[in-house]
Amino acid sequence: MATLGAVYDAEPAPRTADDIIADPDRQDDAGHGAAPERRQGPKARSKWLCGSVTHTAAQVVAAVFDQAEHRDPGHRRPWVVLVDGARHQIDLIKAEAQQRGVDVHIIVDLIHVLEYLWRAAWCLHDSGDACAEHWVARHARVLLGGGVQQTAAALEEAARAAGLPGARRKGIDEAVNYLTGKAEHLRYDTALESGWPIATGIIEGACRHLVKDRLGITGARWGLSGASMCRQSATVCLTKSPTAAQRGVNGVTERLAVLRDPRDRRGLRHSLVSVLLTACCAVLAGARSYLAVGQWARHAPLDALARLGVRAAGPLGVRRAPSSSTIRRLLTLVCPGGLADLLGCDPAGSRHLAVDGKAARGSRTDAGPAAHLLSAVLDGGRTVSQLRVPDKTTEVTGFTKLLSPFDLAGVVVTADALHTHRDHARWLVEAKRAHYLLVVKRNQPTLHNTLRSLPWKEVTARRYDREAGHGRCETRSVRTLTVTGLGLDFPYVAQAAKIHRHHTDLKTGNITRQTVYAITDLTARAASPQAIGQLARAQWGIEAVHHVRDTTFGEDASKIRTGHGPANMATLRSFAITTLRAAGHHSIAAGIREASYTPFTRPLDLIGLP
Repeated sequence: MATLGAVYDAEPAPRTADDIIADPDRQDDAGHGAAPERRQGPKARSKWLCGSVTHTAAQVVAAVFDQAEHRDPGHRRPWVVLVDGARHQIDLIKAEAQQRGVDVHIIVDLIHVLEYLWRAAWCLHDSGDACAEHWVARHARVLLGGGVQQTAAALEEAARAAGLPGARRKGIDEAVNYLTGKAEHLRYDTALESGWPIATGIIEGACRHLVKDRLGITGARWGLSGASMCRQSATVCLTKSPTAAQRGVNGVTERLAVLRDPRDRRGLRHSLVSVLLTACCAVLAGARSYLAVGQWARHAPLDALARLGVRAAGPLGVRRAPSSSTIRRLLTLVCPGGLADLLGCDPAGSRHLAVDGKAARGSRTDAGPAAHLLSAVLDGGRTVSQLRVPDKTTEVTGFTKLLSPFDLAGVVVTADALHTHRDHARWLVEAKRAHYLLVVKRNQPTLHNTLRSLPWKEVTARRYDREAGHGRCETRSVRTLTVTGLGLDFPYVAQAAKIHRHHTDLKTGNITRQTVYAITDLTARAASPQAIGQLARAQWGIEAVHHVRDTTFGEDASKIRTGHGPANMATLRSFAITTLRAAGHHSIAAGIREASYTPFTRPLDLIGLP
């Protein structure tokens, strides 16, 4: 059984019972039930969903409250909690709210209440009787008007008047007990007057789309193994991300063993770990596609297959490599978030972490856009993790989801102007105890104009750097200004920076000038102009990783597009880059060429297989 929760923002939309259920006793001139124009309910914005098939309900409730407090840390807005009526959920919500000192308004989902009314209706009406619908509508309207006790009394009176014996009035008794037991959470009159929602359709909608997407993958089976670790998107998370202890295990083989195998247990010939290790080594040797990975595996000698953990079969102990179809099927099914976390680096203790997104252009289909992947990269091109950004959303929705599993205390997080959001800055400083350096462009016009108007000519804290290379000469100047007390409307901002870049093309003589503004919570004592310039330039490290994936691994040209294939292949490419950097290769192309000279030993040695 999965426990799911959702948090969203909504503007109040007051309504009445007529907006929910039409009066069945009101007739128009033609003798039909009148249907006046109904007012719309509150619209959900900035939806965030979570859930688990392995975590307890208390843990899911705590996660929901964490997200709500992230959005409203001062508890200034009314918190409306919609539940399905389960007593243990209500008790958990009340306990969590009391612990956090926040007042919540708990409302039982109207749809669940209607289910009990229908059970009572079939005790009094024959199956298919149209009068049952009018009977339910009349009592539901009384409930919407706040008449809980009145409805319960009317149900008991109807059972007595009909002379129903004990067995036949079971549905009515259940409905009466439900209404009287949940009376304090059935104040729909107050909810409608206040403009609050009274149903949890957002949860049902999320489940419907999640199951549809899951079953849309050929060969997929819905079960605990497929859902228990699926941090695949920033919208719907039936999730169990790898813990810090699991990510910190020494050895790639041991870390990959944490992943759940999404395949059915029957008829498995190759273990999940052996197939993933095969794919890792093949990509290190230069493979760019499922077919190339399968060809590498097919030509691998027995000793290499043994090191990869391929099972020996038969009396002679023959090891048969996984086929291209097996590799393709597994990489389209395995959890992309879990794989990225387990093959990534631990950012704890690092100085800098860059966040940026990239589209795998070749994964675009007629029915959907290309997969857009949001990545986090450390200095030296070492990837921490990545997440696929859900279609029809932006990278902004995945920022906190990408970084939340990691310890970022003391780490400076840099990102482009798309992520210059107050919520992101507040979350980094308060929740993760990290620092930020964010670029400000014209997508934040008020903030950008404020930075431009600062007295930069009077600033004495400056740093100049000059360098030549790649056919150009570049001069960079960095000016920093402490803005504490200047009324800059951004959480925890301490310094602003003005970075001016002057490029000269040595061949054509063309000159390019660019001015960029940035803000940070680092004080002048913690970050000098030189340090700010280095951090701003370090953001380009993630662009270098994306460039290598495009040029050396041909990511944009790759036509892999099914299931989680684009995200998982991008993870394998990033893992190859990280591994080659750790081995001392400044040129990834040269490192791959060297690995290709001994393709069945060098890649295995690089990832530390015994």
